[in-house]
Formats: sequence, structure tokens, C-alpha cells
Amino acid sequence: MEININVGTYDGKLLGFSLDDQFSSNNTLYSFPASTSLIKTTYQNGRYLFIGGSEELIKAYDVRRRVEVTLLEQHNGTITQIAGHTNFLFTAAEDGKVNLWRNKQWAILNTFQCGSPVICIAIHESGKILACATKDQKLHLYNLMNLKRIALKKFHFNIDKIHFISKEEEIQYLLFQSDRKCYIVDCETNKVAHTIDFTAQITDSILNQDSLILSDANGMVYMIKLTVDKVLQSKIIVKFMAHQKRIKQLQLFDLNDQTYLASISSDGDIKIWDCLLYANEQFDDIDLKNKLKPIYVIRTNQRLTCFCVSVVQRRQADQEQEQTQVEKPSRVPIAKLIKKQLVNKKPKQFDKNVRVQNVQKKIQKKKPQL
Repeated sequence: MEININVGTYDGKLLGFSLDDQFSSNNTLYSFPASTSLIKTTYQNGRYLFIGGSEELIKAYDVRRRVEVTLLEQHNGTITQIAGHTNFLFTAAEDGKVNLWRNKQWAILNTFQCGSPVICIAIHESGKILACATKDQKLHLYNLMNLKRIALKKFHFNIDKIHFISKEEEIQYLLFQSDRKCYIVDCETNKVAHTIDFTAQITDSILNQDSLILSDANGMVYMIKLTVDKVLQSKIIVKFMAHQKRIKQLQLFDLNDQTYLASISSDGDIKIWDCLLYANEQFDDIDLKNKLKPIYVIRTNQRLTCFCVSVVQRRQADQEQEQTQVEKPSRVPIAKLIKKQLVNKKPKQFDKNVRVQNVQKKIQKKKPQL
């Protein structure tokens, strides 16, 4: 198993790194200018990597062959988010459209018109509901079974990210990340049921089962326990200083039956944490400050904007190639091989009786016949 990390930068570079499953060493796969302007969003689905930004187009790469596959050019604005579900791809942009694509065929199946620049999108785990948040503080909900809009709601706050809180595939609440607050809205009443306040601006959020992981502009990471019963409650379990500057994005990935957290920051560092091990433990002081250390750090010295992490099984061809490189015998100079052959070469030995018989035959042929 190996961990692949693809990172976008402000100046349009795409960086690729691979880590072994023991976090002992990393390998730089590539670093090249993939865009003429900043890369705003990345998404990886299997072997395909998608990037988008101010160029108003989406580039698709085959990460195995490390080649560009195609360009998706159906947007007329900055690409704000790329997401996916199974074999389908969703792309949102500031032109107010969300396009639905089919992977490998790269054909548009449908276009959702939102009317205002789309800030973020979210697909329910069942693949049946699409949520879109626009700049005019509206939430659009679409049924992906018939591709029709099922709800339109205007709120009094901006929506930077959307999360579904479900129970047995039934959506109970919607969690919205907005500036310095998180709002949890009841889907039945369409009213705010709970609010989580912070002192700094929230930069990213991840909903992991019954816990919420947040990052802010000061480089802090918060792990919050959500209790969804008769009354919604939230409690900060752990908080720690992850970076010295603004955290740009968070990612979770599973490796060897354990979940890890990855983070990138404006300071150019990529860090991996095992902080989820502390989620179920009780601390007298939940503010760990600088006590929690990352298990691995990659320093890029670049202005990072977005990234995606994937865990892949190493291909058998690569493993066989490494084994042949390890087991390959040392080469012997050609001169030594020739000398060895000459030394080991034995001269031909003839039987004396055979030689005598051959001479006698020649003499008899020369005698005249009487």
C-alpha cells in the first residue's frame, strides 16, 4: 500500500508525492505547471485526477501513466469545486452551473442551472441528492434520480461548505460551514437547530460519523463531538495548533484499519496526524496546543491551495520490478568473462591408436597397385 498526495498551488503548479504505509520516506512523483493561474480544487476518482481553477476548464490526468487525458471546457467561470460519486463527476463554477459528467466517456449528462455563482456542492452518500450553495445565500437541492429540483431555500448567512447528517440514509439535518460559525438546520422545519461559534474564520470542515473536524485561519484544528438525539449538542474534544499559518484544507484517509488526518497550510507544509486516536479519550485539558506532533511532514516551500489524498495498492509490475532490482546480480566485465573462458578451455586430446590408423591408411593409398 502507498499514499498518493496531489497538491495544487497559487502559481498553477501540480505537485505529486507518494508515501509508504509506514510513513518512513516519501518520493516526489512530479512537479510541473499544470495551469496558467491558481488551482482552486482537486479531486481524484480511482486512477483519474481532476483539477480546476481560474482557467475556467477542468483537466483530467491519468495518475498511473502520468499523462493528461482530456479537457472539460463546458464552464464560463472559475471552477469552484469538483466532486464525484461512483462513475459520475460533478463540476461547479462561478457561471452558476453544475455539470454532471460520466467518467471515461467525458460526456455531459445534465446541467443544473443555479442562477448565481456556485460556492460549493455536496452529494449524499446514497447518490440520490445533490446540494448546491450559491453566492446569493441560497441552497438548491436536486433529486439525482429524475434530475429535478426538489427544494430552494434562502438563508441569512453565507454557505462555504455543506454536510449531510443522516440516519439510515434519511437526511435529518444539514450542517453549513459559514465564516466563523457552523449552523445545523433541521430538514423538517428548515430552521436552525444548533449553532457552533468560533473566534477565527473557519477554513475547512469534515464530518466523520458523529464528530466534526474543523480548521481555522490561525492554524488550529478542532475535533467536536456531535450528539444528535432529542436535543442537538456539540462539545469540543480536542484542539491543537497544527500550522503556524492559515490552514487551507483537511483530508481524511484510511490506512491499515486506522483513520488519519492530513492538512495543508499557507506555510507550504503538508502534515499527517493520528489525532483521531484521541477522539474517544477524555482529557483534563482539551487544549493540547503544541503537545500533539504530526507523524509526518512534507515541506514544499510553495503557496498551497488545495489537495487530495488517496491510498492505492501498489501495482504488481512495480513490485516485481523492485524485486528484480534487488535480486539483480552484479555485472562482470566482458574482459574477465573472456579470460575465464580461455583459462577453462581444455585442448583437444586424440587417441594415439586412432592417429596411427589414419597414417597407415594414407600410406596404403599412395602405394602403387601391382
